Amino acid sequence: VLKHAMVMGVGMKQVCDVAVAYRYYEGQYADAYLESALKAEGLLEWDALLRKVMTDSDDVDVETLRSLILSDGHFGLDKKFRLSGFMKRLRLFKKYAPKQFAGRWLQLVSGRMKRCFTK
Repeated sequence: VLKHAMVMGVGMKQVCDVAVAYRYYEGQYADAYLESALKAEGLLEWDALLRKVMTDSDDVDVETLRSLILSDGHFGLDKKFRLSGFMKRLRLFKKYAPKQFAGRWLQLVSGRMKRCFTK
């Protein structure tokens, strides 16, 4: 979900995939193990936000992520790049997954640069 959301392509399918995975693996790992793994990857806050989205909690960041999901996925009608959408993502992921957001955008930019210079 994070990777899709960062590059403007998250939808309900990705959220449902996560919900199904959590349900399937429930009880097959210790909660402390999952928490430790998420913390080590810098995803503990992101996971908490995603769980709030899946459990219908209300808060500003939950609503921001929900609006991205509804506008990006099959419910969204406009797939064009918009600065306002990028800024929403920037604020959200700077708070909840800063390392992953920066790393993903660096990958995208470096990949684009490589394609430009190899032609």
